[in-house]
Amino acid sequence: MEPYLVLGVIGTCLLALIFTHFAADVVLLMGVLVLVSCGVLGAGEAIKGFANEGLVTVGLLYIVAQGVRDTGGIHALVRTLLNSEGGLWKTQLRMMSVVGAMSAFLNNTPVVATFLPAIREWASSRGVPPSKLLIPLSYSAILGGTCTIIGTSTNVVVNNMLIDHDIEGLKFFDLAWVGVPCVLVGIVYIIVVGRWLLPARGGTTEAFKNTKEYTVEMVIQQGCELINRSVAEAGLRSLAGLYLVEVYRGKSVIAPVTPELELLVGDRLVFTGIPESIADLRKYRGLVPADNPIFGLGGAHGERCFIEAVVSRENPLAGTTIRDGHFRNHYDAAVLAVSRYGERISKKVGDIVLKPSDTLLLEGHSSFVEIHRHSRDFLLLNLVKDSMAPKFDKAWIAWACVLAMVVLAASGLVTILHAAMLATAAMILTGCCHLDKVSKAIDYRVLLVLASALSFSYAIEKTGIGLQIANTFFAMPQMTPLMLLVLVYALTVLLTELITNMAAAVLVFSIISQFVESMGLNLVPFAVAIMVAASASFISPIGYQTNLMVYGPGGYRFMDFVRFGAPLSIIVAATALIIIPIVWPLHIAGS
Repeated sequence: MEPYLVLGVIGTCLLALIFTHFAADVVLLMGVLVLVSCGVLGAGEAIKGFANEGLVTVGLLYIVAQGVRDTGGIHALVRTLLNSEGGLWKTQLRMMSVVGAMSAFLNNTPVVATFLPAIREWASSRGVPPSKLLIPLSYSAILGGTCTIIGTSTNVVVNNMLIDHDIEGLKFFDLAWVGVPCVLVGIVYIIVVGRWLLPARGGTTEAFKNTKEYTVEMVIQQGCELINRSVAEAGLRSLAGLYLVEVYRGKSVIAPVTPELELLVGDRLVFTGIPESIADLRKYRGLVPADNPIFGLGGAHGERCFIEAVVSRENPLAGTTIRDGHFRNHYDAAVLAVSRYGERISKKVGDIVLKPSDTLLLEGHSSFVEIHRHSRDFLLLNLVKDSMAPKFDKAWIAWACVLAMVVLAASGLVTILHAAMLATAAMILTGCCHLDKVSKAIDYRVLLVLASALSFSYAIEKTGIGLQIANTFFAMPQMTPLMLLVLVYALTVLLTELITNMAAAVLVFSIISQFVESMGLNLVPFAVAIMVAASASFISPIGYQTNLMVYGPGGYRFMDFVRFGAPLSIIVAATALIIIPIVWPLHIAGS
């Protein structure tokens, strides 16, 4: 009875994931709850997945990636990459090569999140449809993750499941045998075919109307990365949601600002736009708000962020100018800009007379919102997302931590988990990743999906249902080991496109592992096929998180992924299925 119950619960969960909008973690957790309530799994077995070494490693890798992002370790590289000379295909090649390499060692979600706004700005400034670049961005991140054990969470977890079967797990770079060729054929396909199959379509952008606009001044300090670069080269010409109005140089005003204008130390750049886009200016090393009082604010530069605050009628400074009211001393925050009734006020900030309902763009300590949340001075307080300035001086430390983690794990001196723990500790102790960011860096929904899927795998092994399913569908007289490998790959791809890559990988491995071993075959090549197939999600925008991230900004339609991704999925599958049996023989040596 229990095997049929497990099969029914898994089938119901799969149908719910395919045909409803419930989150994968909720669906799978409810499935585990049913198995526990029916006595199939004990409470200890149900939570066993949370102690899985692979799952813990995935959580730590999120923190390592956050440390690199918080120090600006990626931002300067992105701008240099996109502002180089060359046409569309050269930009695609540079972008995909770097993104693929980075995704082999960092979680691909923050990599894509960092590249995404920069690519949209680059495309806008050159009149290139962002749709020509954003699918290649996602696909290269996906392919890059197939090159190392830590490239994706599925690689880590499936490798750990191999070890649980008393099989020596893959070494750090073993997957490169199949991953690197897949990256190369993928890049060639995208560059050659992309000009015809990638749509020329604008993305969804935030319009200026009906949004709060601010005017803010930024000053170029000594050592700024923008010095002696033209406005166009610096990527400031057509920023998304932001416009460079004029440049103050000494006592002269340069307006309108031409793309050829060379930027110098001390230039004061006047931008107008929405707060989220103004916050992006902090990603440029040495470009800081021009309001001098900011430099006297409490808290380290990397702990300050942008805050939107609506002035109430009871604010003691209402009716006075910002300068005369000593706003900075009163609230330990500097006013960068003021919006009144949704329109920007262009006079100097210090001369603006505050009025009730004015919306202020402030720079202050990240605790400002909590301190003043219940104050009568403000009606509404809101932290501007991702507005903390990167800790540029620690970027080299963050990259050193990543390099040390890779070297230690690749050398075999320590386990991958141990290397990730050391890198995480180094990130926190050196201040690359602030303690406040640690919990926010981890995608708990991903971990819940993994833990739930692992609980299902324990139920499958405990009841023997996996062996029964495999015998039913795979144990045909004419079935050869190579045919079985192809079927396992195809099944993983199908489930990945329909549900999630993590759940697909764990479930398929659980179903076929006992069957493969009972046939006297080597389980390793089948595990590798599952790792690659679970990442090779090109046909659907919902099968992989990075596809979903570029879906709206690229202005794509569902069929764009089908039309462009299906041939790539076939090419990658053919490449992987040719290489895997050569590197990892299907039969166990001596059998």
